[in-house]
Amino acid sequence: IGTQSGLPTPPPAPTGVNPSASPTPLPPPGGFAFRLDGGVIIDPARGCTGTVYISGYLRDARGQGLAGIRVRFTPKWGEPPPSLPISKGGSEAGYFDLFIGGMQENTWTVQVVDDANRPISPSAEVILKPGESCSYVVNFKQ
Repeated sequence: IGTQSGLPTPPPAPTGVNPSASPTPLPPPGGFAFRLDGGVIIDPARGCTGTVYISGYLRDARGQGLAGIRVRFTPKWGEPPPSLPISKGGSEAGYFDLFIGGMQENTWTVQVVDDANRPISPSAEVILKPGESCSYVVNFKQ
C-alpha cells in the first residue's frame, strides 16, 4: 500500500469480482423450493362417489400454474401409487390430483419432489375420514 499526500492509497480491487453483481439469493425458509399455500382444505363441492380425491395446484411466486412438477403421495397404510402424478399444463397449468379407490381411513403425506424423488417442499398430512369428506385440496407455491 503506497501513500499519497500522507494518506494510505487503497489497495486495488481484487480481479474477478464484479462489485455491481447481485448477491446470491438465500435459500427459501426450510431450504425448500416450494411451501404449502394454506393448509389442507376439505372440498365439499365434489360429492362422495366411493372414491377419495386429493388434488391441488403448484404455482410460482406470482400465482401462475407450473406444469411438469412431480408430487409424491405416501399412505401411512398400504402401497403408494405406482407412479407419481405430474402437474398439468395448458388451461389446467399446475393442477395435480390423485384418485384413491375405496373409503378407508388413512393418512396420506403429500410432498413436491424433484426428478430424483428428493423433497423440495414440506409435507402436508391429509387425514382421510370416510363420512367427513371425499375430496381434499393441498396447494403449493414457490
